[in-house]
Amino acid sequence: MRSDPSASAHGSIHSAVERCLQAFGYQMDPTSTDADIRFYCHTDRGTWRSQYLVHESARILCLFIFLTDDGYPIDRQGWVVELISRMNDAIAVLGNYTLQWETGAALYRYAVDFGERDIELATVSDMLDSLAFPLDVWQRAYRHVHASNISPADALQASRIEEGVFDRENVNDATRRVMFSVVAGGAIPHSSAMEHETTPAKPPLTLL
Repeated sequence: MRSDPSASAHGSIHSAVERCLQAFGYQMDPTSTDADIRFYCHTDRGTWRSQYLVHESARILCLFIFLTDDGYPIDRQGWVVELISRMNDAIAVLGNYTLQWETGAALYRYAVDFGERDIELATVSDMLDSLAFPLDVWQRAYRHVHASNISPADALQASRIEEGVFDRENVNDATRRVMFSVVAGGAIPHSSAMEHETTPAKPPLTLL
């Protein structure tokens, strides 16, 4: 179920978010507050811990999607940072990928400044509707984080091919090997690095 794009919510931002989540069939976490709304969003490739931070006085709504709740080896943080940078160059349009340096967590974030505009329910709904592509491309590329022989560049290029947004003819041999490994056996098996220290599973966000 999706909300009616013509519907408007002229009240608070929190009210618009609450109505939007109801329209999508999402449940707010019991720990949510008026300024901090927590829930899980869903795409074809996964379920994502998500958080709206509501700034009513400034009329700003921020959306955060946690991308690495499963954790990853500390020694692969450089790989994750490079993937984030490359994703921002190639994929990010409305939002952007970022890293919380204190925790090592990767996130996708998106914000809307309502300014003097009406608080439209459709605007809040569009924030969620826009997530499917950037999250799915991330998931396809990030699944190679444990494979030391696959670079972030090749993982991203293979991901874009799988999503149908990259010319299959203009790829290098390394990317072809990634594609063949996916076709042959799905995601690359986790390496022994998984036995080492990993990043925290669920870092918190705080309202600034």
